[in-house]
Amino acid sequence: MKGLILAGGYGTRMQSIAGDLPKALIPVGENTVLDTLVANLADSNIDILLVTNDKYVTQFENWQKEQHQPVEIISDGSTTPDNRLGAIGDLEFAIRSFAVDDDLLVVAADNFISFQLSEMIWEFKQRPTMLLAVWENKDRKDQSNRGVLEMNEDSRITSFVEKPKEPRSSFAAAPIYLFPRSLVNVPGRYLAQGHNHDAPGFLMEYIVSRYEVRGWRMPGDVIDVGNPESYQRAVRLAGKRKLFSKNLNE
Repeated sequence: MKGLILAGGYGTRMQSIAGDLPKALIPVGENTVLDTLVANLADSNIDILLVTNDKYVTQFENWQKEQHQPVEIISDGSTTPDNRLGAIGDLEFAIRSFAVDDDLLVVAADNFISFQLSEMIWEFKQRPTMLLAVWENKDRKDQSNRGVLEMNEDSRITSFVEKPKEPRSSFAAAPIYLFPRSLVNVPGRYLAQGHNHDAPGFLMEYIVSRYEVRGWRMPGDVIDVGNPESYQRAVRLAGKRKLFSKNLNE
């Protein structure tokens, strides 16, 4: 299995805090967001890949050398927000460039995850169909800004709608996807058909309508550190407990 970290964004909303740092390298507690994420993936003994852009690739490579992390890093070639590939574009680029031919766990580099991803991987191994991390959102107004899904009693996702005006359930998608090997080429086919290259929710709509996808209920929190408010939430959460310490440099 491979683990792919998407780090191709430019973090324009976080410049007041991050400055010239990519969001993944800003500190949350005693470590960076990326330190915690890589430690989480390393707990599952999977090969870790990271795709970023030309602006930040050197910083990620320097981090790798300083932390001695076994992470393969590649630039997607973009230089500004105007020519970036988008999240799905980076996903397809990485799959093609790294010649991925394996099960693939995909996470965003700016996500602070409070639970062990090994639990999701264990669930996948019991029944190797595509898994999408989900959570229950009690805020109906906020739900209209998310990928909304419905599941049956077997946890199979029966419908998925990105940012619906009238949400039909309280289940929302989190940006953590586990592709079986048989589906790793689907993002390429999706883009070849001219679909949206940025919002992953539209890719999930496409996949759910064509393949079996199950929802995996997260046992903890995922916080996107993409804006100052959510970043402060992640800092507070990190202060409550030390995560994945056995793989972090003490």
